[in-house]
Amino acid sequence: MIEEIKNNNPEVFEFFFNKYNECLFFYFLKKTKSYPDAEELTQQTFIKFWEYRSSLSTEVPEKIQLFHKARLVLIDWLRKQATMRKLYENLSHQAEPAEEPKDNINYEESEQLIKKLHLSINKLPKTRKKIFELFQFKGYSYKQIATILDISPKTVDNHIYQAMKQLRKMMSAMIILLFLK
Repeated sequence: MIEEIKNNNPEVFEFFFNKYNECLFFYFLKKTKSYPDAEELTQQTFIKFWEYRSSLSTEVPEKIQLFHKARLVLIDWLRKQATMRKLYENLSHQAEPAEEPKDNINYEESEQLIKKLHLSINKLPKTRKKIFELFQFKGYSYKQIATILDISPKTVDNHIYQAMKQLRKMMSAMIILLFLK
C-alpha cells in the first residue's frame, strides 16, 4: 500500500484514509479530550502523510508510519496550545491589581499591555486577524475556520502560526519597554 501511495495513487490513499481514520481520530480524542481538536489533528496527520509520501518507507508498516506522523502533529499542537496558554495567563495575571508594591508591573501598566495586545492583533493583515480571532477568541477548530472561509486547513494553520510569530515579536518589544520604564 505504501508503494502505491508513494506513486501518487489517490484511490489507494482514500482506502488508507478510510482504514485508519477512525482509529486515528480516537487516538487524538483520547489525548485532547476534544472532538473538534481530534478531528482537526486527524485531518492534519493525513495531510502531512500525503505531503511527505515520497519519504515513506516500504520497510516500515504503514500504521507505524502514520502514528509516527500523528505523534509529531500532536506534539506541535501541544506546543502551540502551551504557548497560547502562557501568553494569556501571563497577560491575565499581569492584569490583576498588584498586591505588593514590589511587583514590577502595576495594574495600569498591565491594562496598557492588554490594550497593546489588542492593538497588535488589529495590526495583523485582515485575513490573518479574522482567522486568529476565530481560533483564539471564538474557539473554532482549523477545520471549522477552513470551512467558514473556504480555504484549506493548512492555510489556517499557516495563518495562526504567522499571527503568533508576529504577536510574539510585537509583544516582546512592548514588554521589554515596560520593564525599562
